Amino acid sequence: MDDRWDRRELVSRGETLSYYAMTGIAMSGAFSTFLLACGLPATQPVVVVGTWSFLILGAIVFTRWLRFQFDNAGAWTDDRLPFSSSDAVWSFFIPFVNLYRPWQVMDALWKASDPTPLPAAIVAPSARTDVGYRTGPAASSAHNFSTTSPVLTWALVYIWAPLAVSLLGIFAMFAVSPSVGTQLSTHGAYVSRAIAAVVACVMVRRIQQRIAERVRRIEALQP
Repeated sequence: MDDRWDRRELVSRGETLSYYAMTGIAMSGAFSTFLLACGLPATQPVVVVGTWSFLILGAIVFTRWLRFQFDNAGAWTDDRLPFSSSDAVWSFFIPFVNLYRPWQVMDALWKASDPTPLPAAIVAPSARTDVGYRTGPAASSAHNFSTTSPVLTWALVYIWAPLAVSLLGIFAMFAVSPSVGTQLSTHGAYVSRAIAAVVACVMVRRIQQRIAERVRRIEALQP
């Protein structure tokens, strides 16, 4: 198969997996928002089961997309990513390592997907547009691909905010009262998960768009 069609197929598959990832993440965030609005305690069985179910679902679809991009990065970048796909995925689950490595993993993917070093290519409206491809000057605008990375914001609300909330809750248990500490930890966890879900969806979508644009520019450079 021609390399161009290989790349287009990879973009199409990555686009599909990214939508699965965003859907799973959004469902997890929506459930946390629902729990916050209802004021349900985190110890109720239905809350525990629902929380873990949505977290596991979001983790599965997100890591599928992440593994796919790391496994196929050679199709859209000449730079060697600093982590293997297995290392990238497991970094989210290994204690202590998951406090810093996921940020490094996503930051590496964000930087590798940057299409701006390649010459921008304008595709005519009548040209083929596969999934993940866009047409016209807007597809190559610096505004879409050179803006600030959302990875640090995601790391703050996904990795470090929950840790800070937990420590604050423990402090409140001793400094104020156990009920206040528990309530602070519970509500803080709901809020941080909901915000993290929104930021994660934005991050996944923008990385996928950058990869699609990078492939489009690579193809435009080929005779």
